[in-house]
Order: sequence, then structure tokens, then C-alpha cells
Amino acid sequence: MSAAAILVASAVMAVASGSASATLTPIYNNTPKTLPGSFASLGFECCQVSQFGGQVGFKAPLPGKVWKNPKVTVVLDSWACEHGNVTNENCKTINGNKFELPIRFSIYHVGPGNSVGEPIASGSKVFKIPYRPSVSQICNATVNVKGGWYDKKEGKCYHGFATKISFALKVPKLPENAIISFAYNTSDYGAEPQGPKPCNSTEEGCPYDSLNVAVHQAGEEFAAAPEPGTGTYPDPQEVYIASTYSALFCAPGLPNGTFGPSGPCWNEEQPVMTVAAAEG
Repeated sequence: MSAAAILVASAVMAVASGSASATLTPIYNNTPKTLPGSFASLGFECCQVSQFGGQVGFKAPLPGKVWKNPKVTVVLDSWACEHGNVTNENCKTINGNKFELPIRFSIYHVGPGNSVGEPIASGSKVFKIPYRPSVSQICNATVNVKGGWYDKKEGKCYHGFATKISFALKVPKLPENAIISFAYNTSDYGAEPQGPKPCNSTEEGCPYDSLNVAVHQAGEEFAAAPEPGTGTYPDPQEVYIASTYSALFCAPGLPNGTFGPSGPCWNEEQPVMTVAAAEG
């Protein structure tokens, strides 16, 4: 099984920080200007993941200048229902309701052989993550998106709900390439798994167990993005991941739960994110 095969599909059919005070310039961007309702995504609980990210190359600064103090924005895909769940096709959410979850952003140097090098900066914040919208009867009438919500703007049904979160990091000088990752704790995985809680015994389950990181193959879909193509994928076939699920890895990746390269089998499916920084 390829790594791509285990990604949670953004079921579809046509029928949401920290901030910096200085002016910020996008130096890496593979995020569409207008988000679709959902993306393909990687689930932390379902895929035994505790940390996930990718290697990015930054837009070159002007001669004699450096990029510093980056603000990283990542797209998450929330499958969490306030009541009910996707499987039972009875998801119900009061519009605007959210759950809270600490999420850690980290930046690393790229080590020899594309390994994870020395840390550059890391920080965390409690984010308010939207629950996905309630189930729509329009979607329940369609076999492959039963239990989905209906995006009126796109005229499509989805199971997940795309949302952006951002975090600013203090970095005096960014390297040319870096590894950026995201980490949070689910019931069974993470640096400190949340363990059994009352929400585990409810129909909707614990919301963080239904939270994913969006991934995408950058292509024509990003033509409308501000400064499309900003930055590069230095290693587009590989992601960086800490997981005990061997299907996410290929040689020479090691599925031992340690954060590192997956091996070259991800077919450009990189985290959907933007990095903006101040020039200094």
C-alpha cells in the first residue's frame, strides 16, 4: 500500500494565532487564496501519528538581507462533530462552535541526507478549532458522501472542514531550506497522549481524534494563490513524520515513532501551508 492510499479523502461530489508586528512577505506558499470546503488529509489518531511536516525551500531575500521571525499558517481538516459522527451520518453542530487543542509548531534545519537536523524554533498555543458543519440531506442522498455537509458556494459535499491556524516564531535568520512540522496529542498518540476521557465513551468521540492536517499536490489549483509557486519543495516525494504505522513509510524510512523522513513515496502530497517572514 502506498502512503497516499491511507490518506483520508476529502469526499466530494458536485451537487481556520500568533502574529508578528513587522510587515511579512510570503516566502513559501502552496495554499489556495480561497480554501475549498475540505482537502485530502492525514489523521493523527487513525494513522498513529504524533508529528507531521514537510521540507520547504524559501524565496530568496534581497542581497544582504535575511528572512526572520516567520509566521507559519497550516490548513487543518476537521472531521469532528459536536454531536453524532460521520460514520453514523448524524453529525450535528451549532454553527460557529469550536473545541480547544494545544498545537505545537516547530522548525528544524535539514540534516545530512535530508534527515531532521538541529531545531531552530518551536512553540505552541491553544487553538480554537471549528467542528465540521452538520450533515445535509443533499449529501445523504449521495452514496459516497453520506454523512457529509453541503458547501453552498462550491455546490459540493464534504466530510471534513478546512480551516487555517497560524503561529509566529522568533527566528533571527531562516536557512535556505527548513523542515516545518505540527504536533498535537490525541487519545492514543502524541508526546503526551490524552488517554481515556469521558468524550471517548460518547457517540461523537473526542474531537482531537477527528482532526487532520491537510495535504495537497501543488498544481494548477494554486494559480489563484497570492504569489503562486512561492518557495519550493526541495524533496517533494517525501514528508517528515513520527508514526508507528508502517504503511506511511517506505525505505529508507523507519516507522519507529521517531520524527524523520518517510522515504520517497508521498508523490508530492505535502502539508498545505504558507510561511511569511520579515526581512532584516
